[in-house]
Amino acid sequence: MADEPQGDVHRPSALDPEQLGFMCGIEVHQQLATGKLHSRESGELYDITIDTLPDDWPTFERRLRASRGEGGAVDVAARFESKRNRTFVYAQSPNAGLIELDEQPPLALDSDALDITLTVAALLSAKPVSLIQTMRKTVVDGSNTSGFQRTSLIATDGVLETDAGPVGVDVVCLEEDSARKLDTVDGPQGQQVIYNLDRLGLPLIEIATSPDVVSPDHAKTTAMALGRVLRRTRRVRRGLGSIRQDLNVSIGAGDRVEIKGCQDLNWIPTIIRLEMARQLHFYRLANELRADLGLPPLPPHRESDNAEIEAQVALAVAEHLPLSLHDVSSLFSSTASGMVADGLASGSSVMALPLTGLQGRLGTKTSDEDGAQLPRLGRELAGAAKLAGVKGIFHADELPAYGITADEVKAVRTHLKL
Repeated sequence: MADEPQGDVHRPSALDPEQLGFMCGIEVHQQLATGKLHSRESGELYDITIDTLPDDWPTFERRLRASRGEGGAVDVAARFESKRNRTFVYAQSPNAGLIELDEQPPLALDSDALDITLTVAALLSAKPVSLIQTMRKTVVDGSNTSGFQRTSLIATDGVLETDAGPVGVDVVCLEEDSARKLDTVDGPQGQQVIYNLDRLGLPLIEIATSPDVVSPDHAKTTAMALGRVLRRTRRVRRGLGSIRQDLNVSIGAGDRVEIKGCQDLNWIPTIIRLEMARQLHFYRLANELRADLGLPPLPPHRESDNAEIEAQVALAVAEHLPLSLHDVSSLFSSTASGMVADGLASGSSVMALPLTGLQGRLGTKTSDEDGAQLPRLGRELAGAAKLAGVKGIFHADELPAYGITADEVKAVRTHLKL
């Protein structure tokens, strides 16, 4: 059985990766210096913002709807996205044609892009697949007009040599890049997201490593080594935004979390250490809350989870926190909070959710040794709420604040019978 995880979340730099059961893999996405992958349009990128968008660029409006896939099931993320009531507007750049608008079937893979990808696979000693097939990954944020991203598996089972030892390369793929977001506008009919189609369809080579990274610093050197391999082809794009690292991080007491879009290699060790501290903090918080309810604690390692016990815990938590929302808008009819007053004036409501037993555990704004904010449950809940279209949440541990008075907080607590 795994040992209880040790370490102080106030000192992320002192956490011991080995003792915590640290696992990490890297995904690198590199733009190739060719034309677009499935059309013969150029790969030119235009220095355009929402304020400088040319008037002569046509725009098209779309809505994405969830539909059943080949397996007969509706993708969970697609179903969630369809409920967000968002409209997508696409600005057609000069290098965006019918294929980028999803009005024409895609052409075959660009031969130059395929050649570069096979070259990179050879440099990584990866084995090319016998048959290249283009697959579809569901994309639900509107960044692809078709609602999916075309991806082709090119090679598998490679290896990258690093100073700390070999790192396995699981897959080398060739895929298309997404459209660039220009703006998000809130309106009475929901959000409107505006995209520029100049980047949509640019070839990306994706390299995914095995979870062989042994430390946060090793993750940085691994990313640097992958970058050197890509640059050896002399056929990849350079500059900000041309390469992106995604980090898959977990400790034994946590779950795998994918941290997307890290572009500065120097930040990789810090980002990983902060994620280790976050997972350790929430493991301990979960066991504190379980102890309060007389429930079995989480085991020190996720591989020791017991499905039957966790099902019983879920039932007990559902009974303790029934998640019943209360409309408390009337309690804020004369509020001095600008955010709340503006929301009410626009027709929104103030909803309250009682979270019995969480007072003092939602978190206050305290920092670690390097000045970074410590993990807070309130921030995690706010992130989930924003995904559902909520602009933000206030929680009891940070109030009174933001113009909300102590009397208003007391009135809400009385209404909720807390």
